[in-house]
Amino acid sequence: MANERTMTPLRSLRPLRPRPALTPAKALCALSLTLSVGLAMAGTGAGAALGTDKMSAAPAKAAAQALSATPAAPSQSCSFTAFVEDQDPAGLRVREAPDAKARILGTLPPVWTDGDGMRVRVSVKVTEAAHGWFKVRDAFEDTSLTGQPARPLYAGEGWVSGRMLVVKSQAQVGRQRPDAKAPVSVRLQEDASFDGNSTIRAGRLVGCQGQWAQVEFDESRLSDEIKPLVQVLPAARAGQPRGRFRTWLDQICAIQETTCDGDPSTAGTAGQMPSR
Repeated sequence: MANERTMTPLRSLRPLRPRPALTPAKALCALSLTLSVGLAMAGTGAGAALGTDKMSAAPAKAAAQALSATPAAPSQSCSFTAFVEDQDPAGLRVREAPDAKARILGTLPPVWTDGDGMRVRVSVKVTEAAHGWFKVRDAFEDTSLTGQPARPLYAGEGWVSGRMLVVKSQAQVGRQRPDAKAPVSVRLQEDASFDGNSTIRAGRLVGCQGQWAQVEFDESRLSDEIKPLVQVLPAARAGQPRGRFRTWLDQICAIQETTCDGDPSTAGTAGQMPSR
């Protein structure tokens, strides 16, 4: 018949194969992707209502950051004495964590001076370093040197910026690494050492490991007398701004007098003599 349609017989249906179960890792990945897409779509709608697309990227970015977050770099343990080199009358703030926004636990007094060049610094024991911050404790000020009543200070444990800490060292050379066998990167001539007032004030603590201190020096702070004695090798200037160099020092002095012999046994001794 002309109007008769030919019906094609249906093929026999094959049984569906069961899908393999998702592993925990694949399930987590799928869930994370779903959340990211959902947040991004929600943000797009909000952004469109405000006439901007900035909000659409924020949730997705936040989700991506949360998924890709990695633990912070571990801190480094240390064991030596440093001194507070702060001129602010309000004192150096000690914080609960190595962060400028962390809670303030207390303060450490600034450098005391008699106006004739004698300077007495508060000493602290350094126990840990992280991202340019240093954990300190047992702050001490020797009032027998100042002849003044004791100033209030926080003697507990907390974090301070290395930009306000200096060290004294009986070493005559600085090294590329915290190792007595490491190559020399800075050398002082004519039997000079890193315990003079000029080298102390020119340096700031930037790192530490055990009884070694990594110090960054600003050449503009060195006295005219000491500058000709400082031999700085290229390794110490690598990666530093013009006029700056870094080196590792051992034989750290724990007292404020030039007769300190750098003996590790004195590392816990509080400052007792003024620095001129």
